[in-house]
Amino acid sequence: TNEDDIVLIPDIHWSNYQAIIGQTKATYDTYPLFEGDHFNLSGFKEKALDVLNKTGKLVVLLNDPSQNPTGYSLSKTELQSIIAYLDVQAKSHPVILIYDIAYLDYADTDYGLTRNRFEHFLAIESDLLVAVCFSASKTFGVYGLRGGALIGFSRNGLLIEEFSRISLYKARSTWSCPPTTPIHIMNALDQDETLRMTFIEELKAVRSLLQARAHAFLVEANEVGLKMYPYKEGFFITIPCQHPQKTYQSLMTKDIFVIPLSNAIRVAVAAISLKEIEGLPEIIKAHLQ
Repeated sequence: TNEDDIVLIPDIHWSNYQAIIGQTKATYDTYPLFEGDHFNLSGFKEKALDVLNKTGKLVVLLNDPSQNPTGYSLSKTELQSIIAYLDVQAKSHPVILIYDIAYLDYADTDYGLTRNRFEHFLAIESDLLVAVCFSASKTFGVYGLRGGALIGFSRNGLLIEEFSRISLYKARSTWSCPPTTPIHIMNALDQDETLRMTFIEELKAVRSLLQARAHAFLVEANEVGLKMYPYKEGFFITIPCQHPQKTYQSLMTKDIFVIPLSNAIRVAVAAISLKEIEGLPEIIKAHLQ
């Protein structure tokens, strides 16, 4: 991105996106993520067109599936509609889609289904550049080791050459080389089929546990009338509230620790047991400010 670029992100997002965009000296604008219980496609298109008119280009960031912080995953139709819209715009303007798949392996009912969403990108006809952000931290459980990858694809070969050159320069001039531990882990899993299958079974077990925790929270939340943003899967459930900082401080008195966001609080179902979830939605509702 350049200094006059505007990166389009959802109004409910991982707050570090702001810092990441800021260090490039670009700015950001937001679109309304939800319309009722589904993705706000019309709101997205309206803001995208506004950015195009202002800058002559479009940079869009999507965190999908299992979005942080809401746990929302785009439906097949929603993702196809977004890609189709960006494809049309990319025929007359430079367009980049940053596709953050950090929580990919905790989506869908079965591990094998998670990769199907990439088939939608085969319909692209323009020079749209897609930059896929993969995080080893979540999939391989190596939090803090900063393992991941940036994968670019486009029908324009020259664009990919430029993407590769700039990405390499940026990496070498900031963190230089990544830690070797996550690289060794991924290499070992790639080279040893028995080890890889054992890992996949462990991942399935973790996914099932996460789904059970989320289900327990959602059932109790619905029973007590606790409002939440639409959740499909993932580590977090987000609850709208008018005074998140006051709610956060109030819940701390009960040894309940949430993350205050803008007009919401985030609950990490990935970090609490099924036993700890019992009664939690009712307590949260009682302390909402």
